[in-house]
Amino acid sequence: MISVQEAEKLICQHSPHHSSELVETLNAHNRVLAEDIIAERENPPFNRVAMDGIAINYAQWQNSRTSFQIKGTQAAGHPPLTLEDSTTCLEVMTGAVLPHNCDCVIPVERIKVENQTATLENGLDLKQWQNVHLQGSDHDKGFVLAHSGQVLNAPEIAVAAAAGYGKVKVAKLAKIAVIATGDELVSSGVDIKAWQIRRSNTTAITASLKALNYDATEYHIKDNLETLRAKLSELLNTNDMLILTGGVSMGKFDFVPQILKELKVEQIFHKVTQRPGKPLWFGTCPEKSVFGLPGNPVSALINFQRYILPQLLISQGLSQKPLLHVELSEDFSFNKNMTRFLPVSIHSLGSKLLASPQRTNGSGDFGALSGSDGFIELEAEVSEFKANYIAPFYSW
Repeated sequence: MISVQEAEKLICQHSPHHSSELVETLNAHNRVLAEDIIAERENPPFNRVAMDGIAINYAQWQNSRTSFQIKGTQAAGHPPLTLEDSTTCLEVMTGAVLPHNCDCVIPVERIKVENQTATLENGLDLKQWQNVHLQGSDHDKGFVLAHSGQVLNAPEIAVAAAAGYGKVKVAKLAKIAVIATGDELVSSGVDIKAWQIRRSNTTAITASLKALNYDATEYHIKDNLETLRAKLSELLNTNDMLILTGGVSMGKFDFVPQILKELKVEQIFHKVTQRPGKPLWFGTCPEKSVFGLPGNPVSALINFQRYILPQLLISQGLSQKPLLHVELSEDFSFNKNMTRFLPVSIHSLGSKLLASPQRTNGSGDFGALSGSDGFIELEAEVSEFKANYIAPFYSW
């Protein structure tokens, strides 16, 4: 067996690199950029009015003028007007270009208008360029607005659209086969016998992948050597990643490692010193990854979250972010020399995020996960974890 840290390192080292594709910016949310987004011009591209009101020549106020006749209206999206007479003013709208010969904007709530004349409120103190978003003050033309490897969330979508990107280059998403093995499994919606169980691992994993826009398909293959060999060969040829649940332990019908070896999938490791999820299997063939997860639901879901999702992001060139850390809300003991993944629920106490253990009745008790927020990782070398122990947190 290898440690969790060794498993993580090997998975990272053997992560395939996905190519890129162009997608409509409107459809690019949550995708990973495969190019830099470059500003097509400086921003703001002109001196921009920041508030509804009037625009004046600041020197006139310095010379004690407090009333200005309104000579026109500068609307947003229209060419700039010119203040021909500096003793007058122009009405301006938020987002409009600042009229020529104006260098101060006074908000509408600070003036009173009668007979097309705007009078400033008593005691109003003005500054030159007040309420003006100056041209180029945000960034220059050619400025990198978003970097390759960033996830496209709402702010990145906004800057891409503002920079004229109707399409953006993003990392391709892996096509993934999520495969349940085992004669004991049946799908929902059919009659179930006393000795059978519902298929849940692959459904949960496939749903999670689909929520992240991956092309993921769920399969079920019975524990038959020839059937498994034929179907896995087919799926290996048509997918970028295989995620198998069950069939990776030491039982008589655990055929998966043997078949994967026959199909020229190189085993990188099998078994990790962790609980739950010790029988984790990982292997590769050119530009493809194969994960064999234990069939027990708690083990399968934790291994999926801890190892598979991070590799998918690495393969897209995603810049890695530090994990959130939380504090244990109570003492917890674990006397095995293994990394412990502990399901928890999270709540806040002042500025702290506290993790309350959500105990399970073994790795088959997936019902106990319902209502949990994720799990924390407890180091292998420690057996007594006191309240306020700080641990990395993995959210579902």
